[in-house]
Amino acid sequence: MPASINVFDLNGLDEFATVRELEYLEAVRRHGSFRSAATALGCNKSSVRDALNKLKARAAKNVPQLHDYATNNVPQGFSISGVSQYDTASRKWIKTTRDDAKRAEMFKEFIEQLCEGVKGLAPTIAAPTVTEANLLAVYPIGDHHHGMYSDAEETGSDYDCKIASHSLETAVDYLATLAPPAETALLINLGDYFHANDSTNETPGHGNRLDVDTRYGQVMYSGAMALVRCVLRLLEKHQRVVVWNMRGNHDPDASMSLAMAMRFYFHNEPRVEVDMGSSLYKYLRFGNNLIGSHHGHGAKGVDLPLLMAVDRKEDWGQTEHRVWHCGHIHHKTQKEFPGVVVETHRTLAGSDAWHAGKGYRSKKDMNAIVYHSDFGEIQRTRFDMQMVKCEQA
Repeated sequence: MPASINVFDLNGLDEFATVRELEYLEAVRRHGSFRSAATALGCNKSSVRDALNKLKARAAKNVPQLHDYATNNVPQGFSISGVSQYDTASRKWIKTTRDDAKRAEMFKEFIEQLCEGVKGLAPTIAAPTVTEANLLAVYPIGDHHHGMYSDAEETGSDYDCKIASHSLETAVDYLATLAPPAETALLINLGDYFHANDSTNETPGHGNRLDVDTRYGQVMYSGAMALVRCVLRLLEKHQRVVVWNMRGNHDPDASMSLAMAMRFYFHNEPRVEVDMGSSLYKYLRFGNNLIGSHHGHGAKGVDLPLLMAVDRKEDWGQTEHRVWHCGHIHHKTQKEFPGVVVETHRTLAGSDAWHAGKGYRSKKDMNAIVYHSDFGEIQRTRFDMQMVKCEQA
């Protein structure tokens, strides 16, 4: 743990801060102390102080010159707060802050360049000869946490990249086999598909350390290919496949990378539509149905019905069956509000050490839900994670 940060020692950190850490920084600067900032934000003083200490350490590691200087020249018990540049012409110090819009655009350009090599690589899959246009099959993938490592002796079940890929592909194959020949399939990654957002292997919001399986590049590759194989399987069953990658609290950026990789891979496949929108909320109108999805870390479940009514006024007024599909809490709930049902889904993923230690014991499964264009939900098929274990036995 780095030396405790001073409230006046906050320059040069904005560029490396998460959204939550930026809130802490701004609150401390505005109120002048950790205690006052914590009171204003409604959290503990230690939460603010510890988060900014971690931010400071991370900033030093991401600036080589600063890290080297801090390692070799700063006395023990002291640390560097940031970097400012002195302009000799104007005789002024220049301090910079990050431009979130510009960084987002640069990140998008980087991913596009990275995915260029796989553009249009999807093999041609023969379309099914018979499908029913009045049916929609929805395949919600609960928080899959691909890349998480879990040991059965500690958590009750093993989990790694290999198990994550196999369980998801097996579930989708089983559910697609039993589904009716709906013309359209909606594959919803409900968020937190990846356990970690980047190679720091920490949660983006609070910097909590995560139990990870292997190198981040391998996690991204194996996770993306597992989802690719799921889409290929659905193409055998359905004429059209729509893919949503919802942004979760574990993978807000990685989910966008995943969507872009999928978009490039299926570039030459007109039957696959990968939604590239960055909104936390997505909607699909299907006849008399209005379907929404959100990971679950933003608006609360009780607020989603009104949010749908506001976001999709015309669709709300012209539909009778409305539903939200969400994840985040890892267990099954279904709450009916006036005009809409809000549902949360279980996951196929194992538990990490922290959640297992806290006593979370929800069942593991995945469902395929079939909607009729006039009558709403008419069929539901369930795949239990125990079926994977039986297959391996």
